[in-house]
Amino acid sequence: MLIKKENRRDRFLRLKEKREDAIENELKKLGRLSVQSNYQYEQDEIDKLSFLLINLVKQTMALFGTNSTKERYERLLQMDVLEFQSIEKNDPQLFEYIKSNRPDMEALLKSIKDKSGSSQQDLKDTSIHNSIGKHSDIHLSKLKEFSDIQLSKLQKIDDDNERILSILIEQNQILVRANEEIRYKLERVFEEFNLN
Repeated sequence: MLIKKENRRDRFLRLKEKREDAIENELKKLGRLSVQSNYQYEQDEIDKLSFLLINLVKQTMALFGTNSTKERYERLLQMDVLEFQSIEKNDPQLFEYIKSNRPDMEALLKSIKDKSGSSQQDLKDTSIHNSIGKHSDIHLSKLKEFSDIQLSKLQKIDDDNERILSILIEQNQILVRANEEIRYKLERVFEEFNLN
């Protein structure tokens, strides 16, 4: 009985499909933990989880291809470009907020695209962009919800910073007035006792 040896390409395709399905299923399970009527969680736990997942995906995807540091770096930049394009398309409000806080963002993205020789249309045609899958609407909805929460937090932090700055300015003005009063009183003491 002869056993046909599987070539490397076929083995990759077979395992990739299995592992893609497994990852998708696990992410769906993880997503079900977001139902607050069934589970209670702290936002910092979700932030840590989000960072962990994003970091793992980027590190893993950077492994594919050559061992060239430059190629891995460019692949990471390309993923960032795709992420920002997705945000621009699916959450324009967040994208505008990012641009207003990072005015250099558009120039940076353009620079990255120019270096890689890809136009925006080229990026839209990549298999990464086209393989979002049948559940992309659900994921994009969750991403938008998460982005809205983060935007709300950033706005609250911004408001808090403005209040703190206002208090600091007021305290500084009090100190300046107190300093001027002390200087005035010292000048009077020096004059009274001829200490000039």
